[in-house]
Amino acid sequence: MWEVYKKSLTSIVEDSFPVIKENFTPKLTPGYSGWRLDEQQEWDTSMYLPFSKSLFSKKNDDAKFNLEFEFYIKKILDEARKIGLDFVNKKNSNIRDMFESDIFITKYINSEGVKEHVDGTFLSILIGLNSDFNGGDLKIVDENGEHFIRYETGDIVIMDGKVKHMGTKVTSGERWIMAIFYQLV
Repeated sequence: MWEVYKKSLTSIVEDSFPVIKENFTPKLTPGYSGWRLDEQQEWDTSMYLPFSKSLFSKKNDDAKFNLEFEFYIKKILDEARKIGLDFVNKKNSNIRDMFESDIFITKYINSEGVKEHVDGTFLSILIGLNSDFNGGDLKIVDENGEHFIRYETGDIVIMDGKVKHMGTKVTSGERWIMAIFYQLV
């Protein structure tokens, strides 16, 4: 079960993207060895955002957060969560709430992509943060075959955690996404 919401967050993402780029501090992400399409073993192209009631309440050595960055990230998260709950409620009216278990911002360059996988979450939301790249499509594999989705700025792809997908290689430019993984409360 998956769906694309074109340009759902375009204005928020366009406003926030310069601040996201300025604050982007990728770190080695444990547990993702061997996922890259460029055959590098370590996953070092993502910035993990810790989640708590106040997103940036804990000291986090992975990023130097500022109030403007926090404002934009929370704004994106709030809107994405609303869209995600609407998606879930169209499919299953018994779901009342979910929480963000992981949040990543990832920059793909130079033939980078991610191998085919499933997230193993209740729900995953992928948000396109920019459009100025080539390649880098999201490939979804389901019972109807393969689907290739080109992210544009502000596009959202929502899928349950059992959907098989991958990010194809970026051939030029930089592809930026935000991935939000949800679990049930």
